[in-house]
Amino acid sequence: IASAGGAVGAGIAALAAGIGVGQIGKGALESIARQPEVAGEIRSNMILAAALVEGVALFGVIAGILAIKFAWKPILEALNERESNIADSIASAEKMKSEMASMKSENENLLNQAREERSLLLKEAKETKDKIINEAKDQAKEEANKIMLEARQQIEMQKNAAIVDVKNQIGS
Repeated sequence: IASAGGAVGAGIAALAAGIGVGQIGKGALESIARQPEVAGEIRSNMILAAALVEGVALFGVIAGILAIKFAWKPILEALNERESNIADSIASAEKMKSEMASMKSENENLLNQAREERSLLLKEAKETKDKIINEAKDQAKEEANKIMLEARQQIEMQKNAAIVDVKNQIGS
């Protein structure tokens, strides 16, 4: 990767130098065409400008090589560390998401279980209530029948006593 970066940097520097020299040459030719009497002076200025452009390009190549040699490794390490941190964060987020889904499912199961238990308890409570009510009704009927039977027996006894009384009074 480092050599590819250096090659790209050198290529850009050479391209920029070529464009710069071409622009200088174009400008010099136009100037000479307009003022042929100063052609020598224009040529010397053109050569100086071309040398300056090539010097800047050479400086760019050297600066690029130095940057690759000394700065590229720390930059790549920082980028790799950042990429690793991002991957760890994504993995952690996925794990949390999975745990949350599991917890949600578990909570739903607990809620359903609690609902079933509540329904069962309500059903048992209703059955117990109905049983108590039915037992109370049966006991009340039994008690009422017993009272009625005792009342009939007393009435029968009083009737018999009254008949005996009447017979005694008639017989006396």
